[in-house]
Amino acid sequence: MERAVVYSQGAAAVINADEPTAIARRAIIKDLGTEMLVTERDPNTPDDDFSDFSSRVPGCYVHLGIGEMRPAGQHHNTTYDFNDACMPGGVGFWCALVKEGLR
Repeated sequence: MERAVVYSQGAAAVINADEPTAIARRAIIKDLGTEMLVTERDPNTPDDDFSDFSSRVPGCYVHLGIGEMRPAGQHHNTTYDFNDACMPGGVGFWCALVKEGLR
C-alpha cells in the first residue's frame, strides 16, 4: 500500500505597501482618532487571497475591529453577536479612506 501526503501552504503573507498604508493610516487618524490606530508589524496570513492581489498592485490589508468584545461566540459562529453600534465608525472609516485616496 502506498500513500502520499500533499502539503499546500495556501496564501502567502500579506506585506502592506508603503503608500496605501500611509493613506489608510491618515484616514483612520482623521476619522477615528490616533488612539484607534493599532499597527501590526509581523507578516500576516489572513486566510484569503489578498496577498495575491497585493503582489500585483500595491495594497494595504486593514483589520477593522468591532469595539468591545462581547461574551458571545467568536466570528463565523452561530453564537456570534455582532455589535451594531460599530457600524457608523466602520462606514465613516471607509468613506474617509476613499476621500484620502483621492487626494
